[in-house]
Amino acid sequence: MHSDLTTYIDNGEIIPLPAGALGPCVDLHDATAHAYDPGLDVEKMVQTRVVSDVKPGSEADRAGLRNGQIVIERSEIRAGDPNQRISLTVRDNTGEKSLSYFPRGADIPISQYALSKATADGTGNCNLSAGQ
Repeated sequence: MHSDLTTYIDNGEIIPLPAGALGPCVDLHDATAHAYDPGLDVEKMVQTRVVSDVKPGSEADRAGLRNGQIVIERSEIRAGDPNQRISLTVRDNTGEKSLSYFPRGADIPISQYALSKATADGTGNCNLSAGQ
């Protein structure tokens, strides 16, 4: 019991459920989420309008951001949201360029639950009415 508490609560690991644990109306499948990683020092960039601390190999790096570029224009940056595109117009010694990327870091495996196809199209034997 104590090791389960450590595993699932302290370490935040996923509690495994066997297939069919939620009944025939719900399917379980593996999916992937992304950690939020803007790939650069966003706070410093917002304050100074200069790109700095670009992480090698990050999405920011792959998009073409380089330390020292001057930020001419930028989109809203929602901290913590790896699915909100970051768009920047920057200037460096080669001129101005517009860059865009998703601030995604490491893949995070997750379990995802969804209504089964039969339930969703109404052919399954599931009663999902409230209070029934």
